[in-house]
Amino acid sequence: MAPTYFKMRSSRKSSHSAQLRMAEQRFLKLTERNRRLREQLLFTAVPISEAGAALCSFVQATKDPLLPSVWGAPATDPFVTKDHGCCSTM
Repeated sequence: MAPTYFKMRSSRKSSHSAQLRMAEQRFLKLTERNRRLREQLLFTAVPISEAGAALCSFVQATKDPLLPSVWGAPATDPFVTKDHGCCSTM
């Protein structure tokens, strides 16, 4: 049978290696998070007013073949009437 101090020493060694593994996992997680944040910095920010105006102009300029108004009955389609100068989004 091994002396007691060898068992204590080995348990300390295993707990120390477990702590190192946890620290390494934390480091890898932070490194990955840092990489993702750096990628986000490369995107150009667009003000919401510009994005909304671009969306409205796209919707008004693009014909949707799935709308019933294209099939020939625009009077019965409540979404065809344009009460506002821009589209409404929900």
